[in-house]
Amino acid sequence: FRLLTGGSISVMPRQQTLEASIAWSFDLLGADEQLLLQRLSVFVGGFTLEAAAGVCADALLDGYHVFDRLDQLVGHSLVQADDTSIGARFRLLETIRQFSTRLLAADPNEAARTIEAHARWFATSLVSQRAVLRSGRAGDFVKALRADDANTYSACNWLIANDPQLAARLIDAISPMIPLETARIIRYHELSRELTTIVTGDSLAIAWHVHGITGLYVGGTDEGLASLT
Repeated sequence: FRLLTGGSISVMPRQQTLEASIAWSFDLLGADEQLLLQRLSVFVGGFTLEAAAGVCADALLDGYHVFDRLDQLVGHSLVQADDTSIGARFRLLETIRQFSTRLLAADPNEAARTIEAHARWFATSLVSQRAVLRSGRAGDFVKALRADDANTYSACNWLIANDPQLAARLIDAISPMIPLETARIIRYHELSRELTTIVTGDSLAIAWHVHGITGLYVGGTDEGLASLT
């Protein structure tokens, strides 16, 4: 732990030693494990087993192999497994995530596919749960949403640039949960304003509605607040 967080003048040599150790461990992995570790680097702040399969599985690596290889990566201490109140979650230590991100970026097509899969999986998953999020039965789902805040925000950013209609559906699905966290309010106030410059029709109405709701908390513009009336 001190190796990761120490502040002495020997940090750079230690960092280089740590990265060399990670590279050595990576080289010992099979091709499937290496590929999975690179794909897992798109997650921000952790992920569930379901999310790993949804984002990382494809013709090269099916769902069963994702589960099996993930277990092996945990055994190699390259992925951390945590028991939480909402079930098992997994994460990469930041140094390992940065290493894996660099490797993923070396193949632009693979990186683009994985980033898109990440964004679309989170959007589709949350949109499909819209009714639950808006009911009094949200419970653990709200906790799960909080745990995946960073993933959802990352997905929304990609969607605004690449599929703004789906981005609108995503922020509509999670809109009842946005006011529960100050950081979330600020983030989606800015994102929804950006979205209003891109979309039309129902998506535009959604964007202005979310912008107006969040504006109540951050002192939004009259234009945004007018969307609530």
